[in-house]
Amino acid sequence: LEPVTHRLTRLRDREQIPAQADIPTAAALLLGTCFHRAALAALAPDHQPHPSRQFTTAVARMVAAALTLPTPPTTHQEP
Repeated sequence: LEPVTHRLTRLRDREQIPAQADIPTAAALLLGTCFHRAALAALAPDHQPHPSRQFTTAVARMVAAALTLPTPPTTHQEP
């Protein structure tokens, strides 16, 4: 997780992703997606919905779009 977090932080520092981007969540999302794809490949190697390059591009676009969304304000609600 640390190398992905570091890379995303560098991109944020270079203003390639928004300053308000939630770096830890984005890193976890990327790693979780890769882990899930690897598990699917191991379980069903002949059934991959997208070639790797298309999958990688689609995931990168989805994460980039999510990083550019405004962060909603947090509300503290009592249970």
